[in-house]
Amino acid sequence: MMQALTAAHGHLERELLADVKMTVLNIDEDTDLICNPEGGKECKGGCTKRFVVKHLKALGYNSAVCKSRWPSSGRVPGGEYEYIDVVFDGEESEDDEESSTDRYILDLDFQAQFEIARPTQQYEAALKSLPTIFVGTSLKLKQVLEIMSNAAKISLKQNAMHLPPWRTLDYMNAKWFSNFERKSSNDLLVSVPFKGPCSSGGGGGSRHRLRWRDNNNHHRFAVVPLEAKLCGEQLRRTKASLLAEVKGAALSNLLPRSSSSSSSRRRSSSQANLMLKEKHFVIEASSIRTKIF
Repeated sequence: MMQALTAAHGHLERELLADVKMTVLNIDEDTDLICNPEGGKECKGGCTKRFVVKHLKALGYNSAVCKSRWPSSGRVPGGEYEYIDVVFDGEESEDDEESSTDRYILDLDFQAQFEIARPTQQYEAALKSLPTIFVGTSLKLKQVLEIMSNAAKISLKQNAMHLPPWRTLDYMNAKWFSNFERKSSNDLLVSVPFKGPCSSGGGGGSRHRLRWRDNNNHHRFAVVPLEAKLCGEQLRRTKASLLAEVKGAALSNLLPRSSSSSSSRRRSSSQANLMLKEKHFVIEASSIRTKIF
């Protein structure tokens, strides 16, 4: 049920999902992840989101990083969250099942948002049925949130555990459906290689000199460490999961299909390229698993 719900519906969704997967799989952790050039809060994968948005824009998508914020209310603690959206201006769907909305929500670390302590086997199965990267309409996302929130409540109750506030349906809705700021293209960074001494621990290390334009179109500079451990680990997990999904999809395509189902035989060029590209990541997959485990 969950796989059917979260599967890409319509040509827009399928092509967008394929382009996002290709972009993520091609990210170079050592040179493409640029965390917080101005310092401050922990990056939490923001560098990966910025990189994906930059490349989606290059492909012609109206894409941006969205930062939602919400105040504390009752049992729902206040917070903030970042995700990506893509807006199709003036596009019309060819698929009757596809939502009429022209805004699609992208989440690059979707499964992790539903992890709970001591999950039951049923909840673990539901969690694994979620896509690594979510691409879909607001309606689809709301349906997923309701199902997973109820499943989390049942799982925790069976283990005599309370449902934490950050796994309630109200909190989950707040993450993606609160008021948000859509970051402009001026916030995207340009990386300029720079060699200099490492400022932490007195040892040597690679660093990046960053040049970008702020919202006032002024050039700004900063020097930050090249290595982003937390974001790199998250990216490696995402890549490993994507590779597993791609292999599973490739195997399912080898199964016999009904000759009357012409729609199942249609493939966008992006999806075809994704399947062809998969073989180039087999070696990388083994190294990813080695780093993780």
